[in-house]
Amino acid sequence: MICIIQAAGLLKAKHESVSARIDSGDGVKVTDVSLDSQGYSQLLLAFDMPIGPEAPSYALKEIPATITPEVKGEWRWINPYALRFTADPAFKGDTRFTIELKPENFLLKGQVLDGERTFSVQTGRFGVKEIGLQTEPVAGQGRKVRIEGHINFSNYVTPENTLKNISLTGPDGKEIPLSITTNYDDYYQRFVSAPVEKEVDPKTYVLKISKDLPDGRGAMVLGKDYEKKIQVVFDPVLGYSGYKASSSLTVQEWDWDFPVL
Repeated sequence: MICIIQAAGLLKAKHESVSARIDSGDGVKVTDVSLDSQGYSQLLLAFDMPIGPEAPSYALKEIPATITPEVKGEWRWINPYALRFTADPAFKGDTRFTIELKPENFLLKGQVLDGERTFSVQTGRFGVKEIGLQTEPVAGQGRKVRIEGHINFSNYVTPENTLKNISLTGPDGKEIPLSITTNYDDYYQRFVSAPVEKEVDPKTYVLKISKDLPDGRGAMVLGKDYEKKIQVVFDPVLGYSGYKASSSLTVQEWDWDFPVL
């Protein structure tokens, strides 16, 4: 009972404080305009005075702000101080958006908006930061090796989507089967190929990452193809010494991890 009385007292004090600010002519100010950095699907507007209902609201019929370029979605009050816009689909990556408030659609009677009414937010770019390739010998299989590698993305991705959107092709154009060795969502994904044969003539293998690979939340896709090459060759001059069969392998690697336009 005491808690209820104390809570009622706090609410009354807050109401009186807000009422006093309105009566004195103090306007409502925007304290934060932010976009979630991973999925780019939610935009938050925060205010220094209560405007919305105590409980989360249904989707608003009158929009409290316009977004340019246009983004489809809905606005809701999540508490008296904050509006949230949920985009569907998400905000486009690598794009600057302008948010222009429409105070006549959300302020309470007697309230005015002070300060800026136009704000900007910028989405980031989803891309590949690094690709690494190397070979590992296959025990007991002579000249055979596996091509192992890793990809470092700017956003986290799923192993399933990574596997669907990467390929390794040999010099004859045929795809070499790949397996993902990372079993959780992460920025860093590892993979390994089926065994390939070392030969005296150098053979070039090409790893390709499709532009359609989505990030972990499905908010963005790469938008560009990436590739990296590795050359594998068997040198018959080098001798075999015990288990160190890999000493007979010469690997030449290009540090190309630029987008293929």
